[in-house]
Amino acid sequence: MIEYKSEENENGVLITFPNIDVAISTPINPEQNVSYLKWKTEEDFSFFEFPCGPLHQPKGCFVHLETNPDDIVIFSGERLGQGYLQQQLVASKRIDDLSQFLFRHYFSVYQYAMTKKAYDFWEKIKLTSAPSGNIFDLPPATVRGNIYNIEDKDELVGGYFEASSVNVIRKYLTPSDMSPITFDQIYNYCNTGICCNCLIIFNATTEAPDFWE
Repeated sequence: MIEYKSEENENGVLITFPNIDVAISTPINPEQNVSYLKWKTEEDFSFFEFPCGPLHQPKGCFVHLETNPDDIVIFSGERLGQGYLQQQLVASKRIDDLSQFLFRHYFSVYQYAMTKKAYDFWEKIKLTSAPSGNIFDLPPATVRGNIYNIEDKDELVGGYFEASSVNVIRKYLTPSDMSPITFDQIYNYCNTGICCNCLIIFNATTEAPDFWE
């Protein structure tokens, strides 16, 4: 979903910005097996240079990003029967740089199937990373995973080793898909010099991803 959202900044001023919510629909609890799921969302976008003089040979760049890399997005189907999980929000992107959407922009959602123990671990990590309560609550502690020091099993080691099946859902957007966002004056996005050298974009390369169409 693409829409404009509003929020107050640190000065209490209400600002409006374009935003994309990424959601998926997926079967849950097939054959009465409880589903424990985890999602990660990544982005890949292209940017093609504009002619910048008679000796300039425009090239195309491809940029890879992680969407909300600090967010832990998990789901438990314990309280649900067989069915279909509809429009599960897995990522939200505030669009501060419209130049990322001047050309094709992919969103790739990776869906991981987990065990109950893995889900419990990530749920504890999520609660620890975003604690709620008051100043009298116990401070967050390191969550014990399934990794340990073979020479000292009492040593607290962070992390969790897991092997998981994964499904990938991928969709791309072009400027024509970005309504209500418009790109009336495309050259307004060239003030940083990227229109003459797209390699100055963070994480840019001239090699397209394997899935690029």
